[in-house]
Amino acid sequence: MDAVPAHRHCKVCGSTTPPEDPFCSPKCAQKRANQVRQQRLYTLLFAALTIFIIITLFRGY
Repeated sequence: MDAVPAHRHCKVCGSTTPPEDPFCSPKCAQKRANQVRQQRLYTLLFAALTIFIIITLFRGY
């Protein structure tokens, strides 16, 4: 049985990369950075909306 050389898979597109690189190209690294930034923005907006709704609901009490 042939041994598979040490490698990883790109976190964005899944292509093989050297063990020390999480991404196959700068394009994939930038794409992942944009995804993380967008996810943080959505989380922040969700938290702000939740707090706004809670404050609005309990303002009358």
